[in-house]
Order: sequence, then structure tokens, then C-alpha cells
Amino acid sequence: MTRRRTALLLVTALALTACRDPALGPPEGLAYAEASPVYRLGEPVAPNRPTVGGGAVAAFEVSPALPDGLVLDRRTGALSGTPAAEAAPAAYRVTARNARGAATATLTIAVTSQGGLAGAELADVAAAPSPFARTLGLTGRGFGGLAAAGFEIARQPGAASRPVVVTYRRSYLERRGLVSDTALALPVFGLYAGVANPITVTLTFGDGSRRTLATTVVAEPYLDPTGTYASPTALAARQEGDGLAFDYFWIKSTKGAPVIMDSDGQIRWAVATSNLDSVSSVLHQGAFVMGSGTRLIRLELDGQGAALPLQEARYTAFHHDMDVGKLGLLAMLDGTTAGGAPSVESILAELGPAGEVLREWDMAAIFREEMIAGGDDPAGFVRDGADWFHMNSAVYLPGEDALLVSSRENFVVKLDWATGRIRWLFGDPTKHWYVDYPSLRRLAVALPSGFWPIGQHALSAPAPGELLLFNNGRASVNQPADTASGEDRAFSAVSRYRIDDAGLTAVELQRYEAGRALLSMFCSSVYEAHPGHYFVTYSMAGGTEARFVGLLPDATAAFDLSLPTSSCSTAWNARPIALHGLQVE
Repeated sequence: MTRRRTALLLVTALALTACRDPALGPPEGLAYAEASPVYRLGEPVAPNRPTVGGGAVAAFEVSPALPDGLVLDRRTGALSGTPAAEAAPAAYRVTARNARGAATATLTIAVTSQGGLAGAELADVAAAPSPFARTLGLTGRGFGGLAAAGFEIARQPGAASRPVVVTYRRSYLERRGLVSDTALALPVFGLYAGVANPITVTLTFGDGSRRTLATTVVAEPYLDPTGTYASPTALAARQEGDGLAFDYFWIKSTKGAPVIMDSDGQIRWAVATSNLDSVSSVLHQGAFVMGSGTRLIRLELDGQGAALPLQEARYTAFHHDMDVGKLGLLAMLDGTTAGGAPSVESILAELGPAGEVLREWDMAAIFREEMIAGGDDPAGFVRDGADWFHMNSAVYLPGEDALLVSSRENFVVKLDWATGRIRWLFGDPTKHWYVDYPSLRRLAVALPSGFWPIGQHALSAPAPGELLLFNNGRASVNQPADTASGEDRAFSAVSRYRIDDAGLTAVELQRYEAGRALLSMFCSSVYEAHPGHYFVTYSMAGGTEARFVGLLPDATAAFDLSLPTSSCSTAWNARPIALHGLQVE
């Protein structure tokens, strides 16, 4: 009896020990050194070995069958071989078994002839000229087949603005010398200052396969040297899920290089500069291009910069806006005309990548010719050395091979790009140009009802045949004495028109007045960031604040941010920038 009880207790103890001892149980925690390998066609694969706990594995198996040329060692679970055929990224389930159970792991495997990446790792994180940027150094084999590389910066808790998501095409990476067959220097920008930024890097290859890596970058706190942009007042704070289709904007100012801000009011990009302003600037091919003095300055979004001089000695300074033209960049320049006459804010030039002049439109010459042909004496209108035109915006219309040019003193003019011929003039008919000159009056666009463009800024064409502008409402200030200066409104508005070129008629399609409560006499801007979603900048609302407003299709403000200003110094103009989905080529 005693022996039976002892034997029974021993058997029970052994059974309990087996249940508690993982080495006698099923396999557990199966994992592979590389969970998402991308292999190169025809190149031997370094063994991808698993780790597994629990009980001893009796056998490994995989489903579905591996790509041709790859094998799974049933005894060790190691993946090896030489890929014999291309394979798109697909999931393969590896199972480790013994008599007591099984553990599984999923591998995502791709085989590419385009040089798929093997052994990719983040080698270093380097500082960049902008404190909101870093350069991620990646190493591995197969970057020669890279088609694109991108990154996503996770948004911080409580933020409504969507994450920064940027993709660089290979053409951009090659142009800057950032990629080789074994390494990639990836510029990352748009970091939150003073916090840890989780970042996901995505590498895309020529066959469509992808590889992702994750890291975290801590950005130091940012001290704004201008003392202006760090703490905007949220008159209306952005709410998550509000449906607004844009999240970021960049500010042009007299205080330095552009500043990128998100719709929550956080600075997301800035770079320290000296003796530089960004009033005359444009975002072009993944960089800010600025005209300052007689130099063109290119600032990459990691903050790297380069400058080159203008190739035309007649020009003395950039002024007002800059935009992308037909062949190069449209720039507004002071200096002298080809005939040697002094020119103030009335020359538009298209500049090439080396600062060369590709084309020039001299408004003095264009209007003199038109007025003389129409029987008028232009001497009282076109005045050399005076600010008679005051150009502040110009855009190219590719579908019409035409230019829209804003003369704050007078009107919006549409020009033929090739000939410089005036197609129409659109502005307040109570001004000097219309009242006193039949040659110009015959080119005037009629507006049966609505607001005329008065003192306008920031032209754009959101759809063919349309014109969107910030309608400042300020009458002319530089016309000859005893001539008509036009209407002077007590508030500013946003106006969108449809214009019939053949009939010389216009219809005001939309107008936003902000309750007729805001007057921004000069500067300012409006752009349609997405159909029905507008970004409005009141550069000098009431003369003391710059206001940045994101409008939903129902004209309610998704956000309204305010910064202090003196005149137009804080924000001469501001534009939306699509950092959530930016493609850089």
C-alpha cells in the first residue's frame, strides 16, 4: 500500500513538473532575424535563422511554398538558397512543431531583379542646418534598385494636423548625391521641436516591393530668433476630424527664411539666416527658392543652401512675389529697362536655373505700345521711375499660354506669354486708367454685379477661366495728383471669378467677407488648397496682427491663428504646403 502510494505520488509529481517545464512543452515565441526580407534575383541568400523558446522543435514547415530557389531547413528552420524567379511581396507562415504543440511566425518575402535591399539598417542620424530636420544614414546592399524613399513623422498626442508624410523620387536623391548602391542619406524634416519623434522610413524598389524601418529622433527645443512665430494665439483651434483637407502652410516674411507651421500652430520648419528675407520666394522641386538683392538662393528642406547671382546687370533687386513659370521661375525685379529707363516694380522676368533671363515683360513698354496704338498719350499713366504699376503677383496659365499679372495700383492684366499682347484688364472702373484712357477702357472686363478687384494680391487660377485673389479693398496711392484713385473699402474680402475672354465679362462666383470685420490694406493672400478648402492670410489685419485662417467648404473657420505684426513684416504672404503626402522629384 505504501509502495503504491509512493509510486502514484512520483508519477503525479513528474506530470506536474512536465507541465511547468517549458523545455518539455510546445515551442514558443518563434521569430526570425529578418521578418520582411527583400532578396535579389540570382544572389545567394545569407541564412535567415529563427529563435524559438519552449520545447524542442521536432520539425519546421512553411506555407505556402517559398519562392523558387529558396528553401526552409526542416531541422533548424533557417531560410536560405538562391532566388531563381522574381516574386512580389507575400506572406509566408512558418510553423515550428513538436508532439505537444506548435508556434508560428509570418515572414513577408520579396524577390526582385531591381536590386532589392538586403541587410538594411540605420547607421547614423546626422544634424541638419534646420533644427527641424535630420539626415538618416542607411546602409545595405541594393540601393541601386531604389525607386523612391520616404518617411512619416507620427503626430504628437493632442495634435489635429495629420502626420508629415514625404516621398522622394530617385531623381531627386540622385540630383543631390544622396543615394548609391550601398547607402542612402535620407533628409527628414518637419520634426516637432523639443520632443521625441517616432519616424517610419519606407523604401520602394523598381519592382514595386517595399521595405520599412522605424526609428525615433529627439529634436531639441527651438528658440525663435525673431521672437515672432513660436506662440500664435488660437482664435479658433483646429479640431481633429473637422474634415479640413490641408494641415500645413509656409510663411513669407521680411524677417528671414520661410517658416512652416502646422494648423495647430506649431513651427515645423525654420532655418537661421542673415541678411535675407523670403518675400520673393517659391517652393520649387522640393526646395525654397528666394530672390534677395541680386541673388537667387535655394534652400533645401533639410536646410542646405546655395546661392547664385543674377545673370542680368540691369536688375538691382527682387521685389514682391515669385512663382513657377512656363520655362523657369517668374520673378519681379527693379532696375532699368532694356532702353535704359529706371523701372520701379514694373518688370517681370522668367529666370532659368543658373539665374539667366529666359524672357522679360516690361510693363512700361507693353502699355505704351497699346495706348499709342489706341490713340492715347501714355505719358500721364506710364511714368518711368515712379511706382505707377506696382506689380505684386504673376502666374502662368499653361492651358492658355498666358500670364495673369496684378497691378495693385490699377487692375489685373492678362497677357499673351509669347507676344506680351494685352488680352484684357480687370479692375475698378472708377480709377484713373479707366476714366481717362479709352485705349485701356476698350480692354476692360465688365462685372455686372459683385466686388471689383481693388488693391488685389495673390492671383491664382483654381480652374480654367477662373481667377482667385485677395481683394484688399485699398484704393490707388501712387496715381498723379487730381486723377481718380478709385473706391476705398472699409474691409477686405476673398473673391473668385469666372471670366469670359471673348465677351470681356466676369461673374463673381464666390466671396468671403469675414463679417466685413477685417481690413488688411496691403500684402495678404488666399489659395485653394483643395477644392472648396481655402487658406487665407490677412497680413496686417487692423494693422497690428497677421491672421491665418483655414476655411471649410461651408466658409466656417477650421482654424484661425494670430501673430503680432508691424505692417506686413510677419507674413507678407503665406501658402499651403502639402506635407501630408508631399512628392519631391
